[in-house]
Amino acid sequence: MAIIRSSWAAQPIAIDGTINAPQWTGAGQLRLGSAGLFLVKNDAQFLYLAFDLTGDNGNDASPGDYFWLTIDVDGNQSVTPNRDLLYGVFPGEPNRIAKCYMLRPGACTGIVNEPTESKQVMHFGPSMNSSAPHRIWEMRLSLSEIGIDFAATDRPPTLRCGIRVASTTPSFVQESPTNPFGDFSQLHQIVLARQLDSIYPPGTAGAVIGGVGLIPASAIGTDGRANTTPGYFIHAVDAAFGGTLN
Repeated sequence: MAIIRSSWAAQPIAIDGTINAPQWTGAGQLRLGSAGLFLVKNDAQFLYLAFDLTGDNGNDASPGDYFWLTIDVDGNQSVTPNRDLLYGVFPGEPNRIAKCYMLRPGACTGIVNEPTESKQVMHFGPSMNSSAPHRIWEMRLSLSEIGIDFAATDRPPTLRCGIRVASTTPSFVQESPTNPFGDFSQLHQIVLARQLDSIYPPGTAGAVIGGVGLIPASAIGTDGRANTTPGYFIHAVDAAFGGTLN
């Protein structure tokens, strides 16, 4: 199992099959053996994913060229029937995403016909990782569809996923981790970003704030929350700062 740290997409990523800067700069990465790379970014609405298959240099339209992406929606490390998801390529339509529900380890429903904001595109060409033409799958998944809710926690949300990519020319099938369609206990973990990374290098962010509003610095803990004594004219108990500074 690997931990992949998604980075924040400052602008929505255009799903057009091209993997170039600046859209994919700084993306979280997972090496898929000699097949290529798995890239991850997100914003508050979508998880952006790309299979940059630098090892697939055969520009053919074979059913043997495909991807599978399993999603443990409830994160319980096992298959939950009719909740956990499998995404793949719609048969005969490489620029259309197929969505299925898992039924049990190694089995899923057929493709479901449900409204979705998720989408995917296949492209054959160069990328920021290789100038030689190769196969690229680029997609976005709706966060609400895969069970991600930023409002549910103040911690970075996580998502467990498994991958299979296949090629006809050259011939390969690469799984990561092993048996991602049948064994959810070892799926990779994507840690989503909650906001844009700081633009300041460590130690250069400027002056430390001495207080916020009427709350003195001495009453603000290292977790950013305020606690004041009952006799102080603003009695704060484990209070986070909101939109109004008193």
